[in-house]
Amino acid sequence: MILRAMLVLSAWLGSSVLGAAADNPTISNRPPKPNEVGYRPGDGQTVRLNPPSFIWLHEKDAATYEIQWATQPDFANAETARGFVWNTYTHHTPLASGEYVWRYRFTTQDGRQSGWSAVRKVVVPADALLTTCVYRDLHGSKFHYQWAHSTAAHNGVLVDGEGQIKHTPATFQFMLHALRAFEMDEAKQRLTVQQPQAGVDVQYLSPRPLSFRQWDGYTPPPTKESPNQWHVEAGTREPVQRLGMLTVLVPYRAGQQPAWSAERLETDDRLGVRFVCGGREQTVWFPQPGRGGRAAVEDGR
Repeated sequence: MILRAMLVLSAWLGSSVLGAAADNPTISNRPPKPNEVGYRPGDGQTVRLNPPSFIWLHEKDAATYEIQWATQPDFANAETARGFVWNTYTHHTPLASGEYVWRYRFTTQDGRQSGWSAVRKVVVPADALLTTCVYRDLHGSKFHYQWAHSTAAHNGVLVDGEGQIKHTPATFQFMLHALRAFEMDEAKQRLTVQQPQAGVDVQYLSPRPLSFRQWDGYTPPPTKESPNQWHVEAGTREPVQRLGMLTVLVPYRAGQQPAWSAERLETDDRLGVRFVCGGREQTVWFPQPGRGGRAAVEDGR
């Protein structure tokens, strides 16, 4: 009788464990559909922007995401970011050059956590095209706290020339930084910067014209010697309540600068860009603020 009861209890416990395991969410790892961005950077890809932007397919049960990247295949030295709601992540500082592995997982609204995604590789080269300021100076130095910690020192957006706090109406400034001087074409709202092995074109698609200015160095200057950087500010000329801004970045290998065009598109519900390069046309759509929907990619001719 005792043996039978033990067998029944064992069977019940086993079914409970199986049921609990079945309830755990899982990552689909499915291939992207034709109109989806998919997984970026591609597995094994060498990126030209540092820090790279990681993108993956949205999981319908996800409330928040967590991402890890590491130089060791077992993630023993992993860096982790968590608690963000979108299926994309860009770190706030550049990564050291080298080969990385990365993976992600999600947490549901009721706190259940998925397993990790498939592991993908990415290579960060030493000659990144667009940089941010993470140079270490003496503790407490003016450079460290007045420049390196400021929004202006990073590839980001300023509002009325300040960090992103609420201002309405306001002017907007879009900041980019590099280790070489930019070529600027304000009439076409374009920038180009090149390194020995690669370059990148930048196209601003703003509903209002932007004014460009470029300078190099740091204010205040660092106490310790640091690599020089060039800074470009592309800013609106008049205060506005809001600005639907798109920026197109086209990286390329040295000597292989492509011919391409980008056109801004806008409807009541969506904001997008029609991009043509190498005879191929694609349109990328984003929902307007306060409107439903997701980002989508449409193939043209």
